[in-house]
Amino acid sequence: MLGGVKVRVPESKVGEACRVLGLENGEAPEPAASAGICPECGSAKSHTFVDKRGSFLTWLLVGVPVLPALSRRICEDCGTKFKA
Repeated sequence: MLGGVKVRVPESKVGEACRVLGLENGEAPEPAASAGICPECGSAKSHTFVDKRGSFLTWLLVGVPVLPALSRRICEDCGTKFKA
């Protein structure tokens, strides 16, 4: 699983929500193991930032920001930048 959605359900509807999601009653799905883990050092200390370099460069060259800004993560231990 790459992404995820948090679902808020009233206590009285938990059983029905779990049935719809295909889960046993009260069972939580396994979180993605590699979400936010640095590929270089394996640290879980990272934060998200928006990389606007491509958008800025196309704006300078073409006059219009053609490329969208990208959401990236940066490791707080080693400084490696990686995809979110």
